[in-house]
Amino acid sequence: FVPHGDIKFKLKDASGASDVLTISLIAFDGLPDGEANGAVQAGTIEATGIETIKLHSAVGNIEVDVPGTPKTESSVAADYVNAISHLRIDGSKTLTVTGSASLDLNSIYSDSVATFDASASTGDIYFSGVTNTGATPLARLSYLGSRGDDQVVGTGAGIVFQGNAGRDTLTLDDDTSVADIISFAKAGDSILVLDSGNHALVDEMDTLSNFESGVDKI
Repeated sequence: FVPHGDIKFKLKDASGASDVLTISLIAFDGLPDGEANGAVQAGTIEATGIETIKLHSAVGNIEVDVPGTPKTESSVAADYVNAISHLRIDGSKTLTVTGSASLDLNSIYSDSVATFDASASTGDIYFSGVTNTGATPLARLSYLGSRGDDQVVGTGAGIVFQGNAGRDTLTLDDDTSVADIISFAKAGDSILVLDSGNHALVDEMDTLSNFESGVDKI
């Protein structure tokens, strides 16, 4: 499903300090072809002056296996990747992601966002950082990952990254003057277990790029 045109949300009264907007993206798959079809592919979504933006990525109809066929057509919720190409959220402080489907956020534009919390999501998260639209620098972004496999690009202001479960990939900004912090809630959040033949029994190890020794911290 591809919505036509830009989508803008505006509250009648956005003068409060704790406004919340929930946007749901729900995929529907009606084709028994072994592919995860029917994901939402949104273009530009704009929501200005709303302190908390909640994105819910889910699947309304998951493809099931067709009996009597030689291949397995069934999918799982995380196979469906709902997407927003451009998310404009000036005035927002917190962005949260929930739901069992995956979510691709190609470009986020904001002059204020400080927290990205996907800890309630069981899908994969694709996050390409934040473009600052304001005149002053953004605060270092606090990122809480999903229980799926996250692919994250850091920000120019730095990132405090806690990937949580899943095999996460983090590419830090290559500015050596920016201090990034990598944290783990528990040791099992990044783990590789090999058998005696060096074959992976458990491969949930995170991958980190552009880490600067003496600047960034774990």
